[in-house]
Parts: sequence; structure tokens; C-alpha cells
Amino acid sequence: MGIPRLRRHLEPFAESIVLGCTTRNCKEHSTQQEVIIDGPSLAYHIYYRVFAHKPTYLGSIDAIPSYTELGEAFLIFLDELVRYGINVKRIFFDGGLPTNKTGTRKSRLEANLKQLVISHRTSPNGFNISRDSAHAPPVSASQIFDSGRCSQLFTKVLPASPFLIPSILDSLSGSLYAAVTSVVPGEADIFCARAVSEWGGIILTSDSDLLVYSLGTQGGVVFLDQLEFREAHGTSSRCDTFQGFVNKTSEVSLRLGFDDFRPIAFEIAQDSHISFAEAMNRSELDNSDRKILQSFIEEYDTKPSNLESYQALATESLNELFLDARNSELIISGSMYLPFLIDDPSRTSAWDVSRQLRRFAYSCLALGIKKFPKIVFEHGRRGARIAENRVQTLSYEDTVAFAKILIDSMESFENSVTGLCKQHFWRLYATHGVYKWYLDEDKSPIPESSLVATYAGIRTSDKLTWFDIHVSAQLQAFLYAFRALKQFLNYLYLNVKADGRSLIPAELWAVQMSLSSLPSINELMPSRIELATQSLPTTDLLALSSASRQEKIKMSDDTSSLRNGGIDNEENESVAAVIGVKRPGNLLKICQEKKEKAEKERCCESKFATKKRECVNKTWHAQYSTTRATTKIPHMNIYDLLPPSG
Repeated sequence: MGIPRLRRHLEPFAESIVLGCTTRNCKEHSTQQEVIIDGPSLAYHIYYRVFAHKPTYLGSIDAIPSYTELGEAFLIFLDELVRYGINVKRIFFDGGLPTNKTGTRKSRLEANLKQLVISHRTSPNGFNISRDSAHAPPVSASQIFDSGRCSQLFTKVLPASPFLIPSILDSLSGSLYAAVTSVVPGEADIFCARAVSEWGGIILTSDSDLLVYSLGTQGGVVFLDQLEFREAHGTSSRCDTFQGFVNKTSEVSLRLGFDDFRPIAFEIAQDSHISFAEAMNRSELDNSDRKILQSFIEEYDTKPSNLESYQALATESLNELFLDARNSELIISGSMYLPFLIDDPSRTSAWDVSRQLRRFAYSCLALGIKKFPKIVFEHGRRGARIAENRVQTLSYEDTVAFAKILIDSMESFENSVTGLCKQHFWRLYATHGVYKWYLDEDKSPIPESSLVATYAGIRTSDKLTWFDIHVSAQLQAFLYAFRALKQFLNYLYLNVKADGRSLIPAELWAVQMSLSSLPSINELMPSRIELATQSLPTTDLLALSSASRQEKIKMSDDTSSLRNGGIDNEENESVAAVIGVKRPGNLLKICQEKKEKAEKERCCESKFATKKRECVNKTWHAQYSTTRATTKIPHMNIYDLLPPSG
């Protein structure tokens, strides 16, 4: 985001600044700079820097940085700041965008779709892949901070990786920087601006919006693409320095005789082609729409009154969980903007494969949050356009039934495969689920070559087809639905008061225990190159796919029985496709029995039934507490991070 040309207008006022140096107790650079980092800006800055420095022999697909590479690069950046004596005060990430940014959000999705369609049109047969790709050099600090032109520009071929921010958060959560990292219940901009306006310091960002906020005389903005190292050799300085150009709009306003820079920024936002002098002149005239101007000024206000809505949300959004922005936003607003997957735009969206699993995840939230809507609005690709889809949450009985079947499915699958580590188990489970979805949707089965390539990265050709890309995106959609479900259930447990947990069915807590082994994005979604070097066994995968095909053939005469009565026949078929273990022919009976059992349990008011449920929940709580005690989760409250209001 940002105001077009605003940064260019202010470049003449920017001043060179030394942020840090490598010499201890340096008298020349005695002031230690404190920085507040705009997390999303830094994540995308690193993504494009690493991407653009990939070797020329890599194809457009293999050149895409892996999530592991990006996490390492992010930490390298922070380590370099610390090495130069810079104090990383806070790193803020969006936990949702305000409603006035809805148009911007949709336009970005449409831009991604346009880019994907153009790529599909220009490379209809797919992309070449390199046999030498396994020898690509690792990420280095020089790639991240090099301010020169990059020779290889892959970045315009496809949209950015869909799970960039979640993968960065995973890397941060297990690092020393977890204690200064926060996912805020809203846009990160205002928290960066508020912190700097009170504490002083420098905001590192790529977003020109931060130039508009009043940051005080001790606050400034440094753009990430202007950061650079300067070695002592050949200069008058005695030490290596880390430098940039700082923008202080508060000082600029005073120098120009203005009390507030925001009216000038408003004029530039209204007409980006006017000169800076003309913007100043217009800001002094009383010919602007006062309501629009006032709304603009309030949007960039860092005073406590502008944070009241965020304060209310913060009591529900437990920041210690490091919720993904889209998942946090769903809890706050009831809307889900699905990450833009790189799939085949000529086919139905890759997200369709996990539709029912996401519906179950939303239904879990509806059971635990009183104000959570019964209908969730999903935004994503539908054909060649970005559209809104209404998702009706399940009833209490159907949510419980789904949870029980899902638990049985995961346990059954785990017993059928042996010797797999957690990330390989989950990839195999999701790959099998995608394969089953094709069968249950009466589509042609995924060829074994594509199945093996998606799961293990093993390829028999030098071409990556759009079908291969689409199946890979479907696998990501399946895996991310499990991640979202895990985060929602973690949120429910920590957010629901202790005396209300007994009202949430114990089956949901059992699902959460099953999901406790779900690893990070970096492990769940490695690159093709990383997969190929892991030498994953494919015996279980091929055996499961063969068994599923045979099962589908046997079921062909029984499909009519699914149309007879039941709680939700269409839903049962979809659940079977999602879970991919139990026969849909038996699923109807199972769901009906479990619905009747759940209804009896709900209606039972005896003390025995109440104590039984409390006992189950206490047992689960003891197990969860033990698991959580061995897991490093940063404990923080966003409003403890910000200075007190004056």
C-alpha cells in the first residue's frame, strides 16, 4: 500500500543517517539507534531480493525462494542489525486490515489473478526445470542488502508465494526475536507509528503511508531499499557502518511552516501528478471536501482514541499464538481472504479441495465465540474473477460428527503407515486426501508421475506442467486448512474462559491433540528442490492410491444409497472426499448414529453426564498443558508493547 509519488516528493528532504557500526563503544557513532520494523514490508522486501538474485540457470519455478530460505534470510537481516549495534525494539505484523482497505485488498487479488492468467497464456505448456537446481547457492547477507541492480528478474512471472508471512512468523516464533514480535489486531502501520511517536526511533518499511503519520521530532522513516553497508576502507570513518536515508515529515512540516503534514499528503493522494508546491498551495485553500479530508486525517491518527477499536479486539486476539493474519482477521471480522494460490487459472480454484475442512474449522469458531457469524464470507478466485463465497457453518451435531470422523480418519491413517516423521506423515495424508478428492468428484485420477512429483519432488521430465502446478497448489490448500483449524482450536482454548470450556464438545479438543504434531509451513511446504534432496519413500503413497482406486470401483454400484435421507447427504459425500479413509457408503450410517448420540448427550441433564464431560475436558487439559509446557510460545500482550498514552 502507500500513496503514489509521496516518497518521491519527499526525497529532497531525506537526510543520510548512520544506523549502526561494528566498533564497540565507538565515539564517532555513539548513539545506538532503535528501530521498529514493519514486518510485512520486510518480508516482501526479502522475498524479492532473494528471488532476484537467484542463478540464471534456474527456471521461473525453481527460482522461487523456499519458505526455509525466506525464514533464514529474515533472521540474517535481523542478525546483521544486531551485529551493527542496532536495537530491534519491535517487529509488528498485520492481524487484519481495516474495512476501508477492502477495495485495495480486492484490487491486489485481481492484480495477482491477472498476472497468473498472463503467465498461463504466455507459457501454456508449463515451465522448464533445471537438473542443476540442487546446487543453487545458499542465501547470504550480500543478497539481502545489495542495493545494485539484480541481473535475474524472475519476479514478474508469477505472484508472490502465498504463505510468505505465515512462514516468516514460524521462523520468528522459534527464534530469539519472538519476544519482540507481535501480530496486532489490525494493520501494523498504526502500531509502528504509535510506538515511534512515543519512544522515538526509526521505522524500517517499504510503505510510504508511514510518512503521513506524525512521528514526533525523534521519529523517522527509513526505506528498506535504501539501506546499505559501508566499509571503513577508503573512507574517513574508522569503522564499517550501516546507513540509510531518514525521512522526518514532522521536521519537514515545521521547516515549511505547516503544523500538520497530513493535509499536504491528502492533496497528493487525491492527485498524484501534482507538484509538491501545488500540493502545499491546495492544502491551504478551503476547497477540499472537508468530510473526506477529515476522514483521511483520522485514518493517520496515532492518538489513543484511534486505537479504541483495536483495544477491544486485543482482548480476544491472543497474540501469543502468532495467528496468521488471515486467520486473525477471520476471528475479528468474520471474513476470510484466502491466500492467493499459484494454480491453473483454467481449472476450478485449488482451494476447492479443502472446502469442507475449512467449513468445519469455521464451525469450531462458531461453537466457541458467541458473536462469530453463522455465515463466513470467503474471498478468492472463482474461474477468471475474484468473487465472494458464503459458507454456512455446521450445526452443533454435525460439527461433533465431523470431528469424530476426522479423529478416526487420522488415527486409521497413522496406523496404516509407519516410519514417517511428522512432516512426511502430514504431506502423505494431505496428498492422499487430494487424490481421493479427484476420485470422489468423478475426475480422472492423478497420474502416478504427478502424484510422486507432488509428494516427493521426483520428476522424470524437464518440464513442469500446469497440471503439476495445480496439484501442488491443492496440496498446499489441504495442508493450510489443517493449519487454520489448529490455530482456531488453540485460540478457542486460550480465549474461552475456564468455566465455559465444558460447553465446547470434547471432540474438538481431541482434534486439537491430533493436530499438535502439525509442523511449520517451512516443513509442510518445502520447495521441489528441497523435496528431491530428502529422498522420500513413495511405496505407501502408491499403495494407498491403488487401494483408493479399487475402493472407488467397488463403490460405483452403491452411490445411489447416498441419496436416501440422513442429516446431510451432500455434506457426507464431501466429508468423505476430505477425509479420504472411510467409505461414503458407510459414512451416512456413521454420521446418523453419531448425530443421534450427540443429541442424546446434549439433552441429558443428569449429573453423571455433566461430570463425565468435565472429566474428559480435565483429562484433555492436563495433556494439553503438558504439551504446551514443552513448547516455546512467546507470552505477550500487544498493549504491553506500546508506551502508555499521554
